[in-house]
Amino acid sequence: MKVCSNCKSLGREVKEIKPKNKPTTQKIVSEKEIVEDIIEGYGNIIKEAISSKYSSIDGFCKKHNISKRYLIEIIREDLKPTIEEAKRFERLLNITLVIKDEIEIPKIEKQESKEERITLEHFVKDERLKKMFKKE
Repeated sequence: MKVCSNCKSLGREVKEIKPKNKPTTQKIVSEKEIVEDIIEGYGNIIKEAISSKYSSIDGFCKKHNISKRYLIEIIREDLKPTIEEAKRFERLLNITLVIKDEIEIPKIEKQESKEERITLEHFVKDERLKKMFKKE
């Protein structure tokens, strides 16, 4: 560290400290995660199930307290239902809309070594100041 002649008197000269490097290791861990998704063509499946079990879409909507406009948008696949809503349709219509996939997600875990770094403590002359900079 370079200092001016005025600041030189505030500390002492210290030899260069070389940090002790420990090797950094990486460990690749793959975690499996279960992801739920709605199958393609869910609108046609819902439409066919409603037409086979109920006389009309109106009857289904009134019986299960579902908005007709909302149901028509789902049937046209303009709107994708949430997983919870799809499970509700599965339960009401006895169909399968939600599929579960198991996906492996690789994660890298780094185990870093603790290095000794040069701090202000190495340059402070006054003991009171040293106590302030000391790590606890």
